[in-house]
Amino acid sequence: MITSTLNLLTTLSTDFSTNLLPMFDAVAWPNAPFSPPDSESRGWVSYDVLLGESLQVETGGVNQKRFRTRGLVQIMVFTRPETGEAIGIAGADTVADHYRAATISGISFEAPSVETVGLSGGWWTTRIRCPFYADRVA
Repeated sequence: MITSTLNLLTTLSTDFSTNLLPMFDAVAWPNAPFSPPDSESRGWVSYDVLLGESLQVETGGVNQKRFRTRGLVQIMVFTRPETGEAIGIAGADTVADHYRAATISGISFEAPSVETVGLSGGWWTTRIRCPFYADRVA
C-alpha cells in the first residue's frame, strides 16, 4: 500500500535502480543534471513517472477510504544511430518484461508497450510505457 506520492515515486525509482539500471551506461533522472555519454556508449535511458488522475474507488469507514492513482513509468532507451534496432529493442524488452503484470510494493502494473520513436537528438530512440495503478487508504 502506498502512503504518499513521494513514497510511490521513491518505490518506483528504487526498483528501477536495483533491477534495471545496471543494463545501461547512464540514466537521465527527472529534474536532475545530466549529460549524455559520448558516442561510444552502448546507450543510455531517461526515466520518468507520469502521474495521472487519482480517484476514490471505495467509500469505506473512517480511515478506510481507498484512493487509486494511475500513472506510467516511461523509459526512453537511446542508442547510437546507424547500429540497428537490436540493442534498443533488447533493452526495451527487458524493461517491459520486468514490469509486465508485476506488483512491486503494492504498485500493480498492466501490459507495457514498446514503441520505436526513431532518431531524436542524435540518438536512436525506443520508448517503453508501463501503466500502473497504486492504492492509498486514508
